[in-house]
Amino acid sequence: MLLLIDLRRMKLQEFERAALHELLAEGNTVSEGKAILNELLFQKFNWSSTDRILSSHRVFSETELLDIKDQLSQIVKGVPVQHITGRAQFYGMELKVNGDVLIPRPETEELVQLLANLNPKPKRILDLGTGSGAIALALKKCYPSAYILGLDVSEEALHIARENALEQGLEVHFEQGDMTNTSSLKELEAFDLLVSNPPYIPFSDRSNLSKTVLDYEPNLALFAPEEDTIYFYKAIVDAAQFILIDEGTLAVEIHPPKAKEVAAYCEKRNIEFEIGFDLASRARFIIGKKKA
Repeated sequence: MLLLIDLRRMKLQEFERAALHELLAEGNTVSEGKAILNELLFQKFNWSSTDRILSSHRVFSETELLDIKDQLSQIVKGVPVQHITGRAQFYGMELKVNGDVLIPRPETEELVQLLANLNPKPKRILDLGTGSGAIALALKKCYPSAYILGLDVSEEALHIARENALEQGLEVHFEQGDMTNTSSLKELEAFDLLVSNPPYIPFSDRSNLSKTVLDYEPNLALFAPEEDTIYFYKAIVDAAQFILIDEGTLAVEIHPPKAKEVAAYCEKRNIEFEIGFDLASRARFIIGKKKA
């Protein structure tokens, strides 16, 4: 266990070697273990990549290494590294995260990259289920002149999103709203881009999730109703009928096993679409147009 690491006069590279061994013993891959260590060290010491390389032979104080060891002990117990640092990297931003919001994933970053060069450029963008505000803020970087609104049912999540907007110096509007509440959505003005990464994991798949996800990320942002696992997708596609202008763009991140079902519903609701694949070649996105 980590408690066995002797911290007396230990160089950083020696500590990393010992810590990586412990992380591997807990089921992490080498790449995962190195990513966890890098995240902790970059946050603790405010390092650049160059600083990280130059510090490999530096001897750290016992106090410094004890603090990192304590953080690693929390990770071994299942606490996400992003909750320990309070930060998550997304689209070149360092965003605040906690247990009230989903930690943004690399696949969601891929969705933003797919939307980064739309033509014509969107002038009004709606992000349903905005969470930490990651998608909305990233799209504001892509389209600085666009009006962007992020809706979420959770006021706690919106608090984090607003703090992230303030820290990033990006003007994005965040309001409380339910993506399944048709009457309130109809009160909004039309948008030319509707984007969402809704809850999509069937509740019956809980046993397949890691302790890190189950115990520390909000169920509200993870799970779809067991009786209709594409329930939220249906709500979003239905909302696109009145929220989007003609030829407006609909973009959603999807649960790969449900790609065909979501695609069939888009077709039924008059959305011309393409299925996009993530870097692991899984059906992960639907990008569509509302027919005129």
